[in-house]
Amino acid sequence: MNCHQPDPLNPLRAGQEINDPRRKCEPLANPGSIYLRPGKINSAVECFEEQLEITRAAGDHASEGELFCHLGRAFYRRGEILRAIDSYEQCLRIAHQQSNRLREGEALSGLGLAYIPLGYARYAIQRSERALNIFRKMADSSGQGRALFHLSLAVHKLGNRRQAIALAEEAAKILQAIGSPEAAAVREQLASWQLRTI
Repeated sequence: MNCHQPDPLNPLRAGQEINDPRRKCEPLANPGSIYLRPGKINSAVECFEEQLEITRAAGDHASEGELFCHLGRAFYRRGEILRAIDSYEQCLRIAHQQSNRLREGEALSGLGLAYIPLGYARYAIQRSERALNIFRKMADSSGQGRALFHLSLAVHKLGNRRQAIALAEEAAKILQAIGSPEAAAVREQLASWQLRTI
């Protein structure tokens, strides 16, 4: 199909003109963009927000919840913790409404990470543990690894370095086994903790 022609099968492309600014956001719809392209965080936020408006207008609540999770990750990476928490809470609300357990796990895992810099380590642990239970029941290895890592960060914040290392080691093992790019960040953090124990 000619890339300049609207794709009727894609609601984000249908009816959009060539110069429609929404077209520029399509390449950034991949949540991996906010992990693998840190220099594009601002563009990612703008695109996710524009896509959120489109999905709301279309009544696409499933995509709305997904975009709130993407925004939560992007805001966190940009250092806007309160906006990240609000986005994850919105994602969690929609996940509950739709009984979407995996999306619920994603939102809880994100909240677990976002509470840490605010000093709410115990809340972070609670959210991360709930997310981990969901991902284990759903056999989602990627989610398990991420939730374990977030849990390790929260536990470390409370001063339990030994347990944090054990949790991070388990997270790294899971993420490495599935070839997740997130494994590198876990290994880096793990190495930092291990050096401090020597």
